[in-house]
Amino acid sequence: MKKLLLLLFVFALSVSSSYSQFAIFIIDPPVIHFTMDSLSHPDTMQVRWNGGINNTSGGVLDTLKFVISNESLQSGWEPAGICTWITCFPAGLDTVYAFSTSTGMHDFDVYFTPHFHSGQSSCMVTVWYHNFSQSVNLVAAVDPLAIHQISSVVHEFALSQNFPNPFNPSTKINFTLPKVEYTYLRIYDILGRDVKTLVNEQLNAGEYQIDFDAKDMASGMYYYRLQAGDNITVKKMVLVK
Repeated sequence: MKKLLLLLFVFALSVSSSYSQFAIFIIDPPVIHFTMDSLSHPDTMQVRWNGGINNTSGGVLDTLKFVISNESLQSGWEPAGICTWITCFPAGLDTVYAFSTSTGMHDFDVYFTPHFHSGQSSCMVTVWYHNFSQSVNLVAAVDPLAIHQISSVVHEFALSQNFPNPFNPSTKINFTLPKVEYTYLRIYDILGRDVKTLVNEQLNAGEYQIDFDAKDMASGMYYYRLQAGDNITVKKMVLVK
């Protein structure tokens, strides 16, 4: 039997745009032909791969097993989950089963939910049919916003007032870091609830600018809070639609 084909694909996801890549997997007939597309859902920041198992054997497939393994999870992300043509299983289950009584295509999804946290997560998904198996590594690298480093020479920790303010629906936020720090920039509503994470990563010293699009947020006053090491500062912004 030919060796199974194993491909690795990576994609970046942003709030304003999405990217997809395509991979084809083949197990020798008469078992299955397996294809998978990578998709993204910017409104919910859910990374989702849509797969299909096409029964080309001429017979009826019975039970298929889906296994998630080798999971590396970014802080703030939910574990990977699987939706089959039968039902959508809760995230975090490493093994699920689906029963087929027909020939033709069977669709399924594998998904991560980053909750607007940037970073990278990965897992291996293996589809089993009796003694045959097929595996693929899925890697999601999520950068929810456009962040630009303007300068590398700064001398103080500072957070600038967003511009324009009030805004609809996009604005720019500038901040400076005097040294390498793990940095958080979060948006809170007037009740103090964390509604969006803009930065959650280690940054080098420098001045940064973020293009923030709030098209999915309601009008009102919000707070944006920058934390880098022991330094914390907060400012207000107003979204008017």
